[in-house]
Amino acid sequence: MKHGQQITYKGQPIWIMDAANKDEKACLEAWEDAKQVLAKERDGLLALIDSRNAPMTPATVKKAVEVADMVKGDPRFCVAFIGLDGVSRSTAQVFAKTRHVHAGFFDTAEDAKEWLVKEADKLQKR
Repeated sequence: MKHGQQITYKGQPIWIMDAANKDEKACLEAWEDAKQVLAKERDGLLALIDSRNAPMTPATVKKAVEVADMVKGDPRFCVAFIGLDGVSRSTAQVFAKTRHVHAGFFDTAEDAKEWLVKEADKLQKR
């Protein structure tokens, strides 16, 4: 994966998609990487999407929606976004809510990772 990597945080595997400071082409590639990762996951995934200074264009939004549709309604897939603000954050929140994607929006990677770990703990207790 050119735009993603797996880490372990507090014992939980988290896949990080790096779209920070990328141009539209690289962001589209990052979303394609995400599609490939999701296609392989059957039991859920914790993902952190780093979108700091990433362009929100019609093409990147369309690709993000394609990825969201892969996990809609499945609470085992949790995604935390960082780097979105203003209209970008509001737009992403609307898409996540309307597609029933379990998503959180944060200002820092640390806050995002903490939320993902807590959500994973909740899922394991069900």
